[in-house]
Amino acid sequence: MQRLSSWRRRLRLLRSAAVAAGAAIIAAPGVAAAQVTDPTADAVEPAAADVSRDYTGDGVDDLLTVRRNGRLILHAGNGDGTFDPGASIGTGWGGYDVSAAGDLTGDGLPDLVARENATGTLFTYPGNGTGGFGQRVFVGYGWDSIGMFAAGGDFDGDGAADLLAVRESDGELFFYPGLGNGTFGARSSVGSAWNERDVLTVLGDVDGNGCDDVLGRDRADGGYAVLLGDCTSGFGEEIAVDGDLVARSGGHASDVSGGGDYNGDGLPDVLAVDGRSGELSLSTLADDPTPVVDAVGLGGGWSDERLPSVQGGGEYDFGADGRTDVYAVRSSDGALFYYPGDGAGGFGRSVQVGTGWAGLTLVETAGDIDEDGHQDVLAHSADGVLWFFRGTGVDGGLNGPVKIGTGWNSFDAIVSGHDVNGDGWTDIVARSTETHWMFVYAGRGDGTFRTALQFGTGWDVLREITLAGDLTGDGQPDIVAVNKDDECLYLYRGNASGGVGQAVKIGCGWAGMNAVAAVGDFNGDGRGDIVARRASDGNLFLYRGDANGGFLSSVRVGTGWNTLSTIV
Repeated sequence: MQRLSSWRRRLRLLRSAAVAAGAAIIAAPGVAAAQVTDPTADAVEPAAADVSRDYTGDGVDDLLTVRRNGRLILHAGNGDGTFDPGASIGTGWGGYDVSAAGDLTGDGLPDLVARENATGTLFTYPGNGTGGFGQRVFVGYGWDSIGMFAAGGDFDGDGAADLLAVRESDGELFFYPGLGNGTFGARSSVGSAWNERDVLTVLGDVDGNGCDDVLGRDRADGGYAVLLGDCTSGFGEEIAVDGDLVARSGGHASDVSGGGDYNGDGLPDVLAVDGRSGELSLSTLADDPTPVVDAVGLGGGWSDERLPSVQGGGEYDFGADGRTDVYAVRSSDGALFYYPGDGAGGFGRSVQVGTGWAGLTLVETAGDIDEDGHQDVLAHSADGVLWFFRGTGVDGGLNGPVKIGTGWNSFDAIVSGHDVNGDGWTDIVARSTETHWMFVYAGRGDGTFRTALQFGTGWDVLREITLAGDLTGDGQPDIVAVNKDDECLYLYRGNASGGVGQAVKIGCGWAGMNAVAAVGDFNGDGRGDIVARRASDGNLFLYRGDANGGFLSSVRVGTGWNTLSTIV
């Protein structure tokens, strides 16, 4: 730590490095419009300003989060690594992915970058220095194809904050140079295989070479690494980070965000939320990135808030490669197969990963119900036992089973994989065979569930009920199902209170389909999709989501699937 003083001076100077994202003239959700930034104006040199997270102008870094109910929350920093209770500064943010961005507009005030998921549009929200934001600035369309993005670091050494983005379909890493007015220049490719990571967040200049660095996490093994910026918009040395840079319990960090100095020591901090306990912790990276100051706990209750960084989606990714996949059970012998997605709407070669699945009457992808970073599977046997199979993240492998409940033969439909009630943990939705009511079993984040709460009535007219994730871009998971009366597909839009809206007909002619499964963003366009099997010939079709709750024309993605009894 001999370079600590110079490190602090360098960090203060480099806080003039701003962040990136574009320009438009539409009011931010729940935020009053301020002076409009002209997207056609000439680029200006960024001011030599602090790129901290000080949104209130008191010289102390603050924390912005998005609560599950869609409110944008400002947690004012106290300068000692703690934060005040959150204050709502805007509504309607549930359908946005948000990244803290430093000063992107050259006015010396930290800004925010956000993607509107329903449209795939990226915006910069200029900070006003008093804890709010002005008129948003349009950056660009087509950002729904991007899996992760991070803003606020100066990666080419020109003094302006830039933006990094990972294309979801193939993991290509792109560099967008900041122009100092909230927008970015033409992108260039600076890396590959970044879909093998599920965290990308700006740290600051860890090694003191004058250019900013980033933190990444390996999707398969959960290991963290600092990637040192080489001042040419790319990255050179990769340094493994001490294992203490995780949630304090040693569990999986469900949310990770870097870039601020929240405890005032002049060194970059990383915030993480423990996926199981909901505790927020703070770790500090020393001058040498290998040692990490022990994580400090900042209290629980953070599971229902998203930190200001955009992580790679893990839903339906059983191979931990950044692409969504499918499981299927072969009818003849009960063998379980893993079908890896290729990220572009097709499959790689299937791999057998289990036997004896013929005796399981309901099989369902479960999401990460134990918060270990890998996707899991639930299965229900004829004797009413509910079994939990823990994903390994390696080639679709599963461990278990673990018995987590009895009496489940009173349900004829069980779906899971998403947080229905907005508390941050994955839940189960099940339909009773007697009353035909739907019930929600709230997850605890450890593979167990709370007592059921009634979800709705009259669900007996539905088949192929599927908890499909967010199909509408509002941040809430939705349900699709086929109505047996008219054989049409209906959307049940999820809401922030843990229920669903009225059924909306989104397609007819589903009488010939006898299996429907959610597959997340299967073709890499940033929108949720489903697959369905046609009974007559066993053809499997991909229905590409349009981000408005509907689907584009179907595309055949497989043949011979009538030899399989279950597709999930």
